[in-house]
Amino acid sequence: KLPALNILEPGTPLEEEKPDILIQNRSFQPTRFEIVKGQRIIWENLDQEIHTVTSNVFGGQHILRPGEKFTLETVNLPFGGEITYKCDIHSKMVGVVALKPEKPSNAFQKFYSSLPQAKKDCISQALGLHGN
Repeated sequence: KLPALNILEPGTPLEEEKPDILIQNRSFQPTRFEIVKGQRIIWENLDQEIHTVTSNVFGGQHILRPGEKFTLETVNLPFGGEITYKCDIHSKMVGVVALKPEKPSNAFQKFYSSLPQAKKDCISQALGLHGN
């Protein structure tokens, strides 16, 4: 006998994702958020007024009405570094996303460890892996 399947109605969310950055009291909380490239970032507006999450790197302006969320997939963002964003409506609202590079795979690490130091330095610099 086959086990019963739990079938959801169309449009039913699978799991509520918790926000990483809250917009509350006219501020981004936390103001600096670190994440590894490839992960997603979720902002949620808990204020009773409209705010934006604006950065050219994030594709421009994203308007959030009270209670709305904005999700950003970081896979297509630049490879590491700090990205500043702001609220266009409230000029004192500024935040930073610190995008850390993805860790290299085991196969790459094996290949990398077999290289001469000069080539390792060149690859590390190109991939933003300084100090790793």
